[in-house]
Order: sequence, then C-alpha cells, then structure tokens
Amino acid sequence: MLDTNGRPFYKLVYTPVTARLQKMGERLGALLHAQTKYHPPTDRWWSETREFLESVAAELGKAVRGNLLGAPLWNPRTRRAFTVSEPLPGESPDEHKAAIGQVGKRFVARVENLDELRD
Repeated sequence: MLDTNGRPFYKLVYTPVTARLQKMGERLGALLHAQTKYHPPTDRWWSETREFLESVAAELGKAVRGNLLGAPLWNPRTRRAFTVSEPLPGESPDEHKAAIGQVGKRFVARVENLDELRD
C-alpha cells in the first residue's frame, strides 16, 4: 500500500488456496484411511508418500504466508474498499489498526502477482 504521495507504508499479502493445494487435500483424504494393501518398510510407497507430504507442507507454507484473509472487495455504491487482514508477524493488533484501520484513510494499492504462488 502506498500513501497518497506514492510512498510505501504497509504490505498486505493475499495467498489464495491454489488448485494444486486443493488436489493435494483430496489425496490427503485417502491417506487418512487404513490402507487395504500392506506396504513393507522397503516399499517405494513410503518414500513416494513422504515426498508427497513434504510437497504438501511446502504448499501449505505458501498458503499461510499472507496477512490479507480474502481478496479486497469493492462496493460500487459507496465507492469504498473492504478488506479483512491480520497483523504482520511481530506486530500488535493495535499497531495493525493504526497502520490501516482508519476509516476514510486514502491510499493507493499496488497489486503484484508473485510467480512462486502461481499454479
């Protein structure tokens, strides 16, 4: 976010759940159930499952990095934006509200897509 003079004053990051992570969640569901086939400790299934779980952890790490809890919404009738966000790490709720929680505060939003968050 930039102030009306173009100086950065706060960073909001929205990290949606990607289609890849949604598919991973479906596959995780299958791992919650008892396996119908026995896999001995030397079975390749274990290393493949571990690799999958590590990739899930990496995707979840990306998904929870954001502090903007949903895409900003624009009300054309009132011509105001509405966002729901949480404090940055190490920031108190009061500091967060002071930075962006002022009703009527004007700012310029710069939107960037991070390549690493794309599917």
